[in-house]
Amino acid sequence: MKMKLMSALFTAATAVGFTADPIATTNNLPLEVKESLVNSKMDRNWFGYLRMGPSNSRPTDIKQVLPGLGLGLRYALPVGAIDLSASYTGVDAFAAEATSYFYTLPRVSYFYYATEAKQESFYAGAGLAYGGIKGTDDASFNGIIPSVTLGYEMNRHENWRSFVQLDVSQPALSTSTATPYASVASASLGPIAEFSVGFGY
Repeated sequence: MKMKLMSALFTAATAVGFTADPIATTNNLPLEVKESLVNSKMDRNWFGYLRMGPSNSRPTDIKQVLPGLGLGLRYALPVGAIDLSASYTGVDAFAAEATSYFYTLPRVSYFYYATEAKQESFYAGAGLAYGGIKGTDDASFNGIIPSVTLGYEMNRHENWRSFVQLDVSQPALSTSTATPYASVASASLGPIAEFSVGFGY
C-alpha cells in the first residue's frame, strides 16, 4: 500500500513539474538587460564621494593632528575635472565651543589627470576655498584659503571609485564684517596638510 501511495505521489509531482513554467534564466532576458548586467562601466561624467583622514594645521605639533571628514562632487571635463567639496577637521563639531578646528565650505578645485584614459591615474591641481581655523594657541581665522592637491584615483571608469589625496592649504586673505573687510592673513596660520582616503559613486 505504501509503495502504491509513494508511486502515485511521485507521478503527480512529475506531472506538475513538466506542466509548470520553466525557471527563467539570463538567456531569456532581452539583450539590453543582459548588457546592463554585464557592463558596470560608468555612464555618467560625475560622482559624489565621502573622504576621511587626518589633518595637521601645525606640522611641528603632533597634538594638532585631528580626524577629518569631507563630502564632495567631482565632475569630469574634456581635460581634467572640477571638484566641489566641503570638509571639517576638529575635536567636536557639536560642542558649545570647539577647542580646535579647520573647515572649508566650499572648496572649488581643478584637477589634471596624468593618464586620463586609464583606470588609474595620478592627478594634481589647485583650489580656492572659504574656510576657518581655530587652534589650541587661540589663533583664529575666517577667509579665503588657496590649496594645492596631489592624488591617485582608482577605478576611474567604473561606477564605484576610490582615491587617496593630499591637500596642502595656506590661509591667505582674512575677511571680516567690519572695516577693513579683508586683510592679508598671517603666514603662521599654515600650512595645513590634509591626507584623506575617499570612496565615491
